[in-house]
Amino acid sequence: MCTRKAVHLFILMTAVLLSGLACNLPFPAADSGSTAVKPPTEASPAAGQTAAPAVPTQTTAPTQATAPDVSGEGITFSLFGLAAGATYEVIPATPYEADMPNFALNPEYVTFTLQGYSPSETFHTPVIMVYPVAEYAELVPDIAGEAALLAQVATDPAVTKPEFGYPFLPIWGAAQVYAAQATPVAFASGTGIRYVTQYSQALTNANNREMFYTFQGLTADGRYWVAAVLPVAAAGFPENSDALYNRADLDAYLESGQFETDFDADIMRLQGLASSDFTPPLESLDALV
Repeated sequence: MCTRKAVHLFILMTAVLLSGLACNLPFPAADSGSTAVKPPTEASPAAGQTAAPAVPTQTTAPTQATAPDVSGEGITFSLFGLAAGATYEVIPATPYEADMPNFALNPEYVTFTLQGYSPSETFHTPVIMVYPVAEYAELVPDIAGEAALLAQVATDPAVTKPEFGYPFLPIWGAAQVYAAQATPVAFASGTGIRYVTQYSQALTNANNREMFYTFQGLTADGRYWVAAVLPVAAAGFPENSDALYNRADLDAYLESGQFETDFDADIMRLQGLASSDFTPPLESLDALV
């Protein structure tokens, strides 16, 4: 895993260069023996952390007998009161052109944008996406390796991304700043992992405007990658990064290394929060998948 300094350097370089789903997918369902995934016994540290407190044991969210209230393109799921509704859209494939960056390429895929979701005053829009893996890998060959890694992580919590965090779609022109509260979760058609994270092109702190819950999973046949980006707010964390950038001694604070010390302490504190310390609670979001 990369060091905190390496991640920050990557973010700064990027900034310069760039200036519930209790999901019934229309794909083969997972075998009954694969619906329970063993959770991690140790916390998954943020990039650059050398230690983190243990994560309380969590089990796969129970299947809830609720009629699906969202459907589109053969995909149905229930919101369990976490949103008022959802709209779906089929996103067309990006025509390939030479020298296009990976984040500008995508196959045809489906999105579900949640309406009436809270928190709402956030950087990210609450959305669930379903991508075809083979078609994506034709455009971005690295996707095949990321899918293989995701399949490992979803069943073996000891397997971690060596450098820049857990597998994640969509591809963004930004860095994964940290990953906390990582737990394997099974959904109706496969398995995956959820975690709390932030992505950024610039230096930032853990804050509730940018923070989100993500689920990243594969259908049992490996054909589809299900990804969710759902904003969350963590108790005791700042609303945004304003306090960081408004520091009169910001340059000295960064040069002294105190920012990294404080950042790592914040991520350890985030890692130690209970599900109910988040809005919405993490276990409620797990019930969507």
